[in-house]
Amino acid sequence: NFFVADLEFFRSPKVQRFLHFIDRQGQIYRRRLGDLMIHTMSVYAFAEQSQIHRFLDFTYEHGTVNQTNGCLVWGGIQAGYNDDNVVETMSRFYEERLLNRSCFANSTFMGIDDLSPSYSHVPKSQQNSLALHTITAGRVEFPLGKGILSG
Repeated sequence: NFFVADLEFFRSPKVQRFLHFIDRQGQIYRRRLGDLMIHTMSVYAFAEQSQIHRFLDFTYEHGTVNQTNGCLVWGGIQAGYNDDNVVETMSRFYEERLLNRSCFANSTFMGIDDLSPSYSHVPKSQQNSLALHTITAGRVEFPLGKGILSG
């Protein structure tokens, strides 16, 4: 996971009350509520939309790999619109992680309409031509109709 955050945001009284609530409810242990989900809920519940920046400018890979066959089980890679090596990076990922191992994943291209409003900071010059190659495994596109990265 990749986060850049102002720690003062997480130390604010309203966020602290929320975090203590989650802790007191035992959701971390009973429901395996992890740090990514807790951070994300805190940000979307208490930060102003203008304070949230979702990175799309660089290629990002995050996934879980089956240690037996090397196949991607969950996660994937998303092309960045400002990455000079994006074609090479995506091709190498596809070849090494999927093709050479006979693994299955989804390969799609996301445009601006596929993204949630939290990506509104994408430069206007990029929006009309945005076509981000995305390779995913797991049920990342569930529920249907919400976009691949609907968070």
